[in-house]
Amino acid sequence: MNNYENMVILNPELDDESVQRIVDRVKNIVEGKSGKMDSIEKHGRKRLAYKVGKYFEGLFLQFIYTADPLCIKDIEKSYRLDDSVLKFSILRTK
Repeated sequence: MNNYENMVILNPELDDESVQRIVDRVKNIVEGKSGKMDSIEKHGRKRLAYKVGKYFEGLFLQFIYTADPLCIKDIEKSYRLDDSVLKFSILRTK
């Protein structure tokens, strides 16, 4: 098991219910593979440094969790298949 930090930028037009659906999906993937979600932070809407798609703003989420490396592929796949995810980054921490 490794520690990970995951930052996600979402479509700024999403409602709270859609954002919660994404949070629940990531949490279920991590905990479904014997991982542990340490923290979930919603940083809110922020201006982007450059235009992503047609958006100048995004909703920022940060996840910190402990998970198996194979779990990361499933999380990345779910992000890539979701059109509301503009950008994401998953970093392994110590």
